[in-house]
Amino acid sequence: DVAPVAEVVPELLTPVTGEGVLIGTSSQAIEGGQVIRNVTGLMLEGGDYYVIYSSLSDPYTPAGIVMGKSRAQEGRFVSTEGKDINFEGKWVADVTMQAEYNPTNKIGLTADLRYVQAGTGISVSATYQSGFDKPADLATLAGAYRVRVGSSAGLQVGTLSVNAVGSISGGYAGCSMTGRVTPTAKAVMQLAMNLGAGCAITGTVAGVAHYDALKKMIMAAGPNQNRKDGFLIYGYRSGS
Repeated sequence: DVAPVAEVVPELLTPVTGEGVLIGTSSQAIEGGQVIRNVTGLMLEGGDYYVIYSSLSDPYTPAGIVMGKSRAQEGRFVSTEGKDINFEGKWVADVTMQAEYNPTNKIGLTADLRYVQAGTGISVSATYQSGFDKPADLATLAGAYRVRVGSSAGLQVGTLSVNAVGSISGGYAGCSMTGRVTPTAKAVMQLAMNLGAGCAITGTVAGVAHYDALKKMIMAAGPNQNRKDGFLIYGYRSGS
């Protein structure tokens, strides 16, 4: 007898990731209809993801952020350790994610987010934005911003300033924030921040930041030290 020949599977020399900035909508089925929200997502090469979703009362106000780590390969994301940090209800929920994207041209992404405890789901459809391969320019980023700072303790109105070398400072009533953003080879920056005793999340935290030069909008986010909560800083340049 002739032994069967094993199938040769081509080795994936360069991991295909879905990194980039995405903008779209989420949809959740409820009794009597659908809940639609605007979403802005940031997917990183290493698998970290941050998805901001809007308030129902104001599409320009963030109601929460979903963040976590995922595994990406050949057009698919899988995440089993996500957190939905809701600013309006002031809660944190465990979520899982399964998503699909086009690994060739990354036109769009579709995802299913599911709440572990409740078993309910949310679908997301988003489109990749161009320009992610262009590094952030600190000189363009530098300025003063009106921001909202969110965590499971709620949403606060505050300020943020960034100088030409990436040093940042700001805060809201009773909360002082300092730190630094460091550019990378892509349009995402590494973020290190120290959040004072009066902040909802305190201590030294690490995360990411992104600047949309066209909208003059900054977003920065990351988990707290034990990854059971997280923060979002989201806003626009003052005077723009």
